[in-house]
Amino acid sequence: MPVSARARQRCRAFLPPAARIDCLFPAIRMPSSWARMELGAALVVATDTEILVLGCSAASHDQPLAVSGRCPRSTRLGPVTDPVPTITLGRLVLRIEQEYVPVVRAADSETELPPDPLPDL
Repeated sequence: MPVSARARQRCRAFLPPAARIDCLFPAIRMPSSWARMELGAALVVATDTEILVLGCSAASHDQPLAVSGRCPRSTRLGPVTDPVPTITLGRLVLRIEQEYVPVVRAADSETELPPDPLPDL
């Protein structure tokens, strides 16, 4: 299911004013061996300059509350593990739904593109 326009708008509050959202998808924060982090809803936002993981309210993916993690846009989101789709961003382990695996792969493919040779056109 796509992320709602309401969630998209709320994510913009955590972004610089001119930031462009390239992709946005929900995830679940998973506990890792280094910390006692609770499971929780999250939104992964890839912009033109960075990737943010926004922690959400327990009740809904539509209400981001705080930045849980931040990486440069050159960071790859994948590979996605099987059989339960998960990605790792720094120390954050995030479980995603199978329907968002192509979104992760598409976002990663954008980081592999060469710079635009004619940016002023």
